[in-house]
Amino acid sequence: MARLSALRAHRHEVMNALQVVKGYLQLNRGDRALRALDRLADRMSDYSRLQGSIAPEEADLVWCAIGLGRVRVGRWCPGLCRAPDRMAAVCNFLCALDRCAAVRGVDEVLVEAVDRPRAALRLCVAGEDAGDLRGQDWTDWWHTVQQEAAVSGLRWAGVDGREALVVLEG
Repeated sequence: MARLSALRAHRHEVMNALQVVKGYLQLNRGDRALRALDRLADRMSDYSRLQGSIAPEEADLVWCAIGLGRVRVGRWCPGLCRAPDRMAAVCNFLCALDRCAAVRGVDEVLVEAVDRPRAALRLCVAGEDAGDLRGQDWTDWWHTVQQEAAVSGLRWAGVDGREALVVLEG
């Protein structure tokens, strides 16, 4: 059922992106249409890269990633989520992060897995369109994300402006 839901969400995102491109073309805004197509192509590349970089037992991460609208899963370390409980914690966290981004108008959050010196998720709000967040608002927003995405097995290690680090424990 989760995979069907992820596929629906993915199809919805692709159709939205194509509608945006069509609208820009109708308005003779070819530059914006190209940016929208580039963004869609980047998303598709992210999925391909993720699929090629995970361990076989981490396949649920791909299904989770395609169901996200505002969170992009970038670089990933294979084997980081081999344990089912860690996989569930990471997917729950990513979904909560996606909801928080949507509520606050944050256009895109890039998540990358790093494995040195410890297994962690690096979170970075990407692009110029970051909603209405400024200065202290970033700290407050990350605090809200931290509360909304409270999942056992993950520990917040620090926040700095548009970036945050979440450590995978266990």
